[in-house]
Amino acid sequence: FESCAVDQLARSGRGSLRDSLTITDQAIAFCKGDLTSEKVSEMLGTMPSDNVLELVKMVGQRDAKSLLNFLTELGKLSIDYLRLMDLLLECIQLLSFAKVSEDILEETDLNVEGAKKVLTLFSEEDLQLIYQIGLIAKRDMELAPSLSGGFDMALLRMASFIPRELSETKKKIESHYDGREVLCFESRPNDFLEIFKDIVEKHPDRVALCFQERFISYKQLDELSDSLAGGLLKAGLKEKNILVINLANSIEFVVALFASFKTGLIAMPVGHRHKKEELISLYDDAGVHAVLFDKETEKEQPFSEDGNSILFITTQAETQTGCLKFNELLEKGGEKNITLKKIDEEDPAILLYTSGTTGRPKGAILTHLGLVHSFLHFQMELGLKDGECTILAVPASHVTGLVAQILTLIGCAGKIVIMEHFEVNEFTILAKKHGLTYSILVPAMYALLLHRNALIAEDLESWRIGAFGGAPMPDAVRKKLASKLPFLSLNNAYGATETTSPTTIIPINCNDPGDSVGLVVPCGKIKIVNENNEEINQGETGELWIKGPMVVPG
Repeated sequence: FESCAVDQLARSGRGSLRDSLTITDQAIAFCKGDLTSEKVSEMLGTMPSDNVLELVKMVGQRDAKSLLNFLTELGKLSIDYLRLMDLLLECIQLLSFAKVSEDILEETDLNVEGAKKVLTLFSEEDLQLIYQIGLIAKRDMELAPSLSGGFDMALLRMASFIPRELSETKKKIESHYDGREVLCFESRPNDFLEIFKDIVEKHPDRVALCFQERFISYKQLDELSDSLAGGLLKAGLKEKNILVINLANSIEFVVALFASFKTGLIAMPVGHRHKKEELISLYDDAGVHAVLFDKETEKEQPFSEDGNSILFITTQAETQTGCLKFNELLEKGGEKNITLKKIDEEDPAILLYTSGTTGRPKGAILTHLGLVHSFLHFQMELGLKDGECTILAVPASHVTGLVAQILTLIGCAGKIVIMEHFEVNEFTILAKKHGLTYSILVPAMYALLLHRNALIAEDLESWRIGAFGGAPMPDAVRKKLASKLPFLSLNNAYGATETTSPTTIIPINCNDPGDSVGLVVPCGKIKIVNENNEEINQGETGELWIKGPMVVPG
């Protein structure tokens, strides 16, 4: 016998030992001595737990078409719809508990990996909502023209009533950066460290980072960044000093970023492809105090330049440079208690150098005010939910990887699967393995995935949101993606380093918008002006002006 089949029989007795034994005797005869979940479900007029989980998944995906097809096929069977509603409610209840601790899943008859993927489709509030809809529907099902009709309407109601985005947040005009009047969210976190600490408190054991076979929970990320923060302070760095993070995509990159937030250092991510001359220019212009580098960027570091007082730190265990070591700073910092100072939301958090298309690189100061608003803009416009999963395949040192993926996913208490460099086969393997739900790539990456025939719909059903930026998405690529992955929403996100990433976003579940860059983010404002700074009419060409709390000071 299968244990899940016995569980079904026990439940069907509804607390009566005599009834359970009678039903079990009937099941042994019906199943000819082989009690399987499928056969017992057929006898009872219900469904195996995996099929119930599939129903919940379709609700979470808001896939009304597939849901209707499933319910139509269900209507051809001899189903006890009231009992099936009970099973559905039990499944939703277990998923709600699993939102608190996924360990609970090991003690259920649900498919653990399948249940974990379904969890990514719902927030805790979503599960409470559909549970309540199911309870009310069960009470009213006998009032419907048929039990099957009452059940079908309940499922469609669940799929329709899950909020597609956060409720409208109140906004107000505020004065920032020496008198700049901008529209801001009225109720918001003060800084990104506040967001992070709240996530650590709520989900300490949830996986935050995954790189190769190494997994880091939110609690571990908090502890590692505490230790590095202490080590950096012991090494002599002080608040407002600039720490260059010249690393490829890695766990160490994220640890260093949050260590900077905790110490009041200004993090300065720098692309790992820069040559020595470029690094010297950037370091001199910024007035850098310390540089964190890895094996790949070591050969370009200006160690021996005259008058160089920069503190160099390597992530390598063994090195000939005589620099400080990342792991040694972790050990030393672990002995120091970090006292978090109150952060002013206009304080500089990150310094990014950008040249755009206009010439020499210039420094853009990203503040906590801008980081918080950009996270909220991505979350609201793309309908991002608790526990999303992304694959970091674009450079973490770029504003897209930094804000649209690292900070946004941490704000959603999600999982960031780190790729050191983008590679097609590895990307699809990781997407299937971890249940990718949200990506942001350049159109060329999507095109390459198509060109290599790497996209198999059955392996990527959890992938709901495919954001892109940096270039227009060719119409042929968009159409082919829609054909290969019909459940994937393609969303252009236009912005710049100076706007802390997003300025316009195509909202989630928007019909194919073609070449549009979407709608202006809720707290943003744009206009196009002529050479006299006068706003022009629609259809005319001019210069784009952007305003909002996400625009950097200066």
